[in-house]
Amino acid sequence: MTVTPLNLVSSLIDLLEQQLAILRQLSDQVEIQTAAVADGETESLLGVLAQRQQVIDQLEKINGDLSPFRNNWDQIWAGLDEAEKMQVSPLVQEVHQLLDHVLAADEKDRKKLEAAKNQVAADLVRLAQSGEATAAYKGVGATDHQSRFTNKQG
Repeated sequence: MTVTPLNLVSSLIDLLEQQLAILRQLSDQVEIQTAAVADGETESLLGVLAQRQQVIDQLEKINGDLSPFRNNWDQIWAGLDEAEKMQVSPLVQEVHQLLDHVLAADEKDRKKLEAAKNQVAADLVRLAQSGEATAAYKGVGATDHQSRFTNKQG
């Protein structure tokens, strides 16, 4: 995106507002995701993850449009007057807050899913071991082996 000095601030504010709107959507979806993880609702989780991917694709586009601003941030910030800084600063702060919220919630959900996966794995191991023990007590498989203590005299 080519930006001239005349529309620099308005372009920056417009892009930051677009980014905020997308991050708000993502934040709302994180709440749905967290509830689905907590309730073990796999279908709901898969649905919200698919929706989130669409929002993330939009976010990536906006981030690409913001790239020239980030690459020259120190110069751009120094060139803003106080009124412009007062417009831009709260937008940047809210972007960072929302992004931090989304990342923290994602990490918390990831840990919950990891713990659930580990629990299922442990349950499967216990189930397999329990099945082996039950089979041993029932004598399953004993007919496959010749008894060690037989009367060979008939």
